[in-house]
Amino acid sequence: MKKIIFFNYAHKGDIFLSRAFVQHIMESVEAEFYYSHYWGEYLLKDLSLKYIPLDQIPKVQTNNEHAHNFVVGDTIYINTWIGKYASLITPGYCECTLKTLYSLVYPQIFNFLSQQLNLNLQLKPIEYYLGCKIDYSYYNIASIDSFLETEKRKKILFCNGPSLSGQCNYVGDLAEIIDEVSSIYSDICFITTHNIELHKENIKYTGDIIKNQGQDLYEISYLSKFCNFMIGRYSGPFIFTNAVIENIFDKNKKFLCFGERATDCHPYQMTFDSEFVFEQFSNLDSLKKTILEMI
Repeated sequence: MKKIIFFNYAHKGDIFLSRAFVQHIMESVEAEFYYSHYWGEYLLKDLSLKYIPLDQIPKVQTNNEHAHNFVVGDTIYINTWIGKYASLITPGYCECTLKTLYSLVYPQIFNFLSQQLNLNLQLKPIEYYLGCKIDYSYYNIASIDSFLETEKRKKILFCNGPSLSGQCNYVGDLAEIIDEVSSIYSDICFITTHNIELHKENIKYTGDIIKNQGQDLYEISYLSKFCNFMIGRYSGPFIFTNAVIENIFDKNKKFLCFGERATDCHPYQMTFDSEFVFEQFSNLDSLKKTILEMI
C-alpha cells in the first residue's frame, strides 16, 4: 500500500487550514497517511494519520521547506504550505485565503496524486472546505463542560495572543479594551486566550478553564462553540474558532478580525451564515468602538 506524507514547515494555523482538504484526500484514496510538521501529535490527533517529525522527511533540496511534491520509493510527499505555491503566480497576488488554497494549491496537489495513483481526484465545491470537521472527543473538553455547567452568561472570546506572521502591526494583548468593555457589560462573561491579569468576576482565562499543560488550541476551538462573539487577529486561536463548521455556518455567531490585510482571512470574499467583520487596524479606540457596536 502506498504511503502519503503531508508536510508543512509553517505555523499551526497553516496546518489547521489544510484539514478539510486532507480529510477529503483521506476519504478518497486508499493509502497509509502521515503528517509531518513542527508541532507534535496533538495538532491532528483526531485524524486517522500518524505524526512524523520534520527531520525525518527526505532532504530532496537544500531548503526542504520549498520542496515540491515528490516521491521516494512507495511514499508520496505532499507539501501543504501555501507559501510554496506563491512563486507560481504573479507576485503580490497570493492571498492566504480559502480561494487561493482552492484555486492554486490543491488543484496541483490533486493532479499530482492523480498521476501517481492513476486516479481522477476532483475538488468538491469550495464551500465544502470552508469549515473543518473536528472530533473533539480526542481533546480535553471535560473541564470545559464543567465550566459551562455553571457559566450560563453570554460569552465573548478575545483571542488576544500575538500573531506570528505579521497579520497586525499592533502586537499588544488588548488589556485596555477588555478592561473597559467588561466594566460596561458586567452581565457578559469575557474569556481571553492570553492571560492579562485583570482580576474581575466576569473575566476568565482559557488556561484556567482548560488546565492543559501543553497546547490547547482545539480546546479553545471547542469552547468557542459556546461563545457568541469572537475577536482577534487572524492567527492561532482565532483561526481555530472561525474555520470550524459549527461556527462559520452559525447565523448567531459574530467574528471581528483586525489587522493589516483582509486577505489574511481564510473566508475572505466567501459567503456563509455567521457575521464576519474585518477591520484594518488603526488604533485601539477605533477597535473598541467597533467591538461595542457589535456587542
